[in-house]
Formats: sequence, C-alpha cells, structure tokens
Amino acid sequence: MVPDIQKTSELIQGIFAASSEQSSGAQQINTSIVQLDKVVQQNASSSEELASMSEELSAQAEKLTDIMNYFTVAEDGGLKSFAASEETAVLQHSLTETESEIK
Repeated sequence: MVPDIQKTSELIQGIFAASSEQSSGAQQINTSIVQLDKVVQQNASSSEELASMSEELSAQAEKLTDIMNYFTVAEDGGLKSFAASEETAVLQHSLTETESEIK
C-alpha cells in the first residue's frame, strides 16, 4: 500500500508542476497580448495623425498651386493679369497664410 501512496504523491506533484508551467505560460501569453494591444493602439493613433497631416498638406499644396498660377506665363510671353484686384488680394492673403503655416 505504501508504494501506491508514494506513486499517487508523485502523480500529484507532477500535476502540480504541469499546472504551474501552464499558469506561467498563460501569464506570458497575457503579457504578450497586452503589449500587442498597445502597439495596435499606437499604430491606429499614428494612422489618424498621418491622415490629418496628409489632408493639411493637400490643402497647402492646393493653396500653393493657386498662388503659383499667378505666375503663369501667357501665350504672348508676359504674365497673365488678373481681371480684378480682389483676386490679387485673395492670393496675397493666401500666400501670407501659407507662409505662416510653413513657419
């Protein structure tokens, strides 16, 4: 009967050791998942920021295109003139805004 008790004790110790290893493995998996979640959140935040920056850059490029159209050369070799001075004022204002945004 003593050998059976000893064998049962060894089996219980083996089960305990396996259970401890399994618990340790589960903790490592949990830690990895938490780290992965942080990385995913950082990537999502970076993506949103890049999208916003892209929209802003696109708007600035559009303003710059409008400003550069002022310097478009006419077919006769001269600069195209604007029909109204208001357009010139709008472009000057836009240029000032763009310069301040770039700084």
